[in-house]
Amino acid sequence: MNLILGISKAVMYIAYRPKIIYTDKSLKKRLKGKPCIFAANHTCHTDGLFAGAVLSRYKPYSLVAKDWYDKKLMGFFLKRARTIPIDRYNPDSDWYIMGQRVLEKGSPMLIFPEGKTNRGGPLGEFKPGAALLAAKMSVPIVPCAIYGGYHKLFGKRQTMIIGRPVEMICPDNIRPSQFAKKQTVVIQDKVQKLLDEKI
Repeated sequence: MNLILGISKAVMYIAYRPKIIYTDKSLKKRLKGKPCIFAANHTCHTDGLFAGAVLSRYKPYSLVAKDWYDKKLMGFFLKRARTIPIDRYNPDSDWYIMGQRVLEKGSPMLIFPEGKTNRGGPLGEFKPGAALLAAKMSVPIVPCAIYGGYHKLFGKRQTMIIGRPVEMICPDNIRPSQFAKKQTVVIQDKVQKLLDEKI
């Protein structure tokens, strides 16, 4: 697994020359070894590999559409990497249970809450799954913004902005589902703000 992830990271860094921006520079060290959920916009299918490479110091488990596992080459890679499958068309609780286990052992996750790629258009509506899981486990969500167009080797560098964590501790007087729905809007707004600013 380490070899495959190392190759993937090398390819991403050579091809797209990532530019990584922390809105709070102390986060680079503070996030290491801490369970959290990185929530990013989803511009194209390369996002998973790119974000995984950029965030490799934190060793996140990525939530990946189950149908990608059926593709011969990609499936071979995904089954040997830190990934969690989710059925986009018939959602079940399997991914949620696996996500809890990942966070319980102190590892972070990477989720694209839009649930699908959104090329060039406005940010799609975030689904509440990431917020619900974060609230259940009382772990923060770290909003992230990806942009740049994936210009290979030359041109604009692909960029990822890592925002400040949003705490996800659900108050006792609010149902977790209601809290997650409210916080999902907050997370989406923060990702949109990062995209608008494009530091």
